[in-house]
Amino acid sequence: MQGSWRSSVRRATLQAEKQSLKAAAEPAGAFRRGAFIALPILIAAIAWSSYVHWTAPVIPYDDAYITYRYVDNLTSGEGLVYNTGQRVFGSSTPLYLLILVVLKMVFSSVPIPELAVRFNLISYACSGIAVYLLLRRFTARPWFAALAAAAIMLEPELLATSLGGMESFLFLGLLLMAVLAGVSKRPLALGVLTGLTCLTRPEGMLLIPIIIAIQFRSKKDLLLSAAALLVTVLPWVLFAWMYYGSPIPLSLVAKSKPLYPLLPGTALSHYIYRSEEWFFAGFLGGLHQLRSLLMLNTLLIATVASLVYEPYRKRNAWIPGMLFWGYMLLYGVGNPLIFDWYWPLVLLSGGLVLLTGLPASGYLLERLLKRNERPALARWAVPASFILGLGIIAFVCLGGYGRSKSPTSIITDDPVRIRIFAYRKAAEKLNAIASPDETIATPEIGTLGFYSKSRILDSCGLVSPEALEFIPVPKEQRVNRTAGAISTDFVMHTKPDYVVTMPFFALRSLLPSKWFASNYDLIDEIPLQKTCWGSKEVLIFKKKASKKSGQTIKTEE
Repeated sequence: MQGSWRSSVRRATLQAEKQSLKAAAEPAGAFRRGAFIALPILIAAIAWSSYVHWTAPVIPYDDAYITYRYVDNLTSGEGLVYNTGQRVFGSSTPLYLLILVVLKMVFSSVPIPELAVRFNLISYACSGIAVYLLLRRFTARPWFAALAAAAIMLEPELLATSLGGMESFLFLGLLLMAVLAGVSKRPLALGVLTGLTCLTRPEGMLLIPIIIAIQFRSKKDLLLSAAALLVTVLPWVLFAWMYYGSPIPLSLVAKSKPLYPLLPGTALSHYIYRSEEWFFAGFLGGLHQLRSLLMLNTLLIATVASLVYEPYRKRNAWIPGMLFWGYMLLYGVGNPLIFDWYWPLVLLSGGLVLLTGLPASGYLLERLLKRNERPALARWAVPASFILGLGIIAFVCLGGYGRSKSPTSIITDDPVRIRIFAYRKAAEKLNAIASPDETIATPEIGTLGFYSKSRILDSCGLVSPEALEFIPVPKEQRVNRTAGAISTDFVMHTKPDYVVTMPFFALRSLLPSKWFASNYDLIDEIPLQKTCWGSKEVLIFKKKASKKSGQTIKTEE
């Protein structure tokens, strides 16, 4: 009798597991119906995000203009350089740069900043489609994947980042398509897309362990992916080595000095803080430790669930977790200053962890409840997990509109973004009085450098090798550890004809220096539209004329 009872329980358990596995693999008919529903949802989201990209004001990030100056010089016949005649590569995104070069050659009458902002609608749409395809593959629910991808594509902060004219969504789209190629067993495409991702941002190298994890059982596929990656990356590496003397951008060399001497753990803390700020969207404000614990534990459980639940594990639904935790480890060890345009990958990988892990948890809970003979609760476990996932992502991504945060308002209300207008005006004023042979030293080389006709001396060393020996700037000359201050020593050494800076970057270096005051005159103040980092203007200084012919600039007493 006892043996018969145990046999019945075992059969019931096996039957429950079979039903769970069957539910995870949606029937073909239902899958087709879901795909039919998904199409108009995706089209609507792509249409709205494209409209935003096409009509929004062109206000790129200041750093984006560094790449734009390379594009301008190359298409003008000056070569792939920032300063004419100086072979230094200071951009970390060669692929995005080359795409902009092609676009500028085709649409020669369109300004480069506008080309970048408008082109990003393609990268943004491709990223959204890749999110949909991955979620559809991981969850086998087209309607769920479409609704989640649409919510993500409508997220105002992500749209505002894309409108910054940087490579963020080209990088994200290529990375997600590389993952899609990997889970679809396409080793050649995986290798090529991984190579393109690495050429868009160096962080793309995190895909290499994912390639190994996906293909470690197939030596042939692994070798094919590795060969495709090498063939994709090698031409640029060889060109950079021959043209610049190194394939490593000077900007990476400068940042490793370090340019920003952050305290250990700063980047990790920022990674966690920014992630929980996004996930909670203002909810439980002020309770950062509680929010961080809730977020990290939820994402950890979701990652484990995607590994434990066999159908999802076989579909490689654990990859978003590997990306999120992998980038946390990468930034935690490297401890860089994390800029706004780094965040889309971090936030979306976390979102994908949630959107795959919650349904996986639902299936595991359903199995557990059936084993414990709770069929009523088990019936709701999976639907509730999908609804919860959609509810969270909708709250996170669409809640901003309820708080009057449109993509355009995020840009135009941000003092950091709109400071570019003052730098452009400063460049135009200098173009009227300075010759192309004269030098301008500045801690922010983006907009000023793009619109200036003079030679730029970058105190942060991103494009100026002569600045490297003065990095990091002594702590007594910088406002804080995240400020790219312009050091007095750098200006004394390079003796620029002009110095352009916001007070924030010179508050403890040039402005209190008696040497600087005796050798440079303040000739103009360009007002900022909004106070930025405590500064209300961009200052323009000019080197004082020598009293005698051949007299050199005074030295520090």
